[in-house]
Formats: sequence, structure tokens, C-alpha cells
Amino acid sequence: MSSSFSSVRHMRLEPAPAPEWRALASSVAAKLERISTSEHRDHDRQGRILQVVAAAGRRGVSQAEIAGALATSPSCVTRIIDRLEKEGLIDRRQHPTDRRINTVHVTPSGAAKVDQERRRSATAGETALARMSVAELAALDGLLSRIVTPHAGGS
Repeated sequence: MSSSFSSVRHMRLEPAPAPEWRALASSVAAKLERISTSEHRDHDRQGRILQVVAAAGRRGVSQAEIAGALATSPSCVTRIIDRLEKEGLIDRRQHPTDRRINTVHVTPSGAAKVDQERRRSATAGETALARMSVAELAALDGLLSRIVTPHAGGS
């Protein structure tokens, strides 16, 4: 007997979703993906790397740690770090106790860029939602809460 994870979790059996539901769920997921991903994927990777480096603060972070944090190949991280360094957003320094490792640090220009991107991202979200009524926003908020909140909508 097969059942979905949520059915098992709530200790009830539910019928398999109808094809219409699956098509709608796929459409919603695709739209959410479009909203959450940058139109400039490489720029998005640069921004994510810059955020990781900025979050490390004074201690800096190794390129291997960045690759691990972003589940990205070290060679990809190296190429992007090269670009960020040329733009003056980060710098590499020799690790204080291990000469084999370079640590990556955010520059003042890089920190300003991270702050600017955070503000831009917040504004873009507000702009996209500005077309919705209060009732539509309330409905969307409730639906998204059911997605992200464990056990929401359960028995």
C-alpha cells in the first residue's frame, strides 16, 4: 500500500492527487522558481558567494568552505572569486597558520554591494506584490504558510 509522506505523518490515507492538481502544483512551483532565481544566474552566484564571504566577517573564509556552503564545485568558486577580486569586492589573504590556504575577505566595496543587493531584493519583492489586493496577499500568505510550516493544514 503506498501513501504520501504527509498521509503517513498525519496517520490518514488520502487518494493520489488528481492530474489537474499535479499540473497546477507544477505550474506554481515553476512560477516560484522564476521569482526566486535571478535572471542573471552568474550574477546570482557572485552575489551568493559575496554574501558567504561577508557573513564570515573578519576571520574570512576559505574557497573550499565557500564551495561547500553553496554546494558548488571549487573550480566554479575560483573563477567567480577571480572576478570578484578584479572588481575590488573581495580580497584573498594567506591563512595565518596554514600557508596552503588562502582566506577570502569582503572589502568595504563588497560589503556595500551586499547591503545594496539586500535592499534591491526587498524592493523587488514589494514591487511584484504591489499588484495584489489585500485579500489576494492574505490568501497567498496562508497558502505559502501551509507549504513552509511543518504539519500545517494537518488533522
